[in-house]
Amino acid sequence: MSPAPPLDLADEATRDALAAWLAAQAGADGARIEETTPLTGGAIHQHWRIDVAFEGGPHGGGGPIALGAQH
Repeated sequence: MSPAPPLDLADEATRDALAAWLAAQAGADGARIEETTPLTGGAIHQHWRIDVAFEGGPHGGGGPIALGAQH
């Protein structure tokens, strides 16, 4: 099995899919990714700070989250 490609958060389709997944995980009606910042220090993982705004649900308003993706 070949490794997954790096996570490309500059790609609009990837951001939209991630926003939908985050909304579902948070129990929100929707989510909007406002900013992404790559974090350093991962040899086999990518780490990101993601500023997300949730619409509805228990986390309405949102804030920064950290995301790690193995590649």
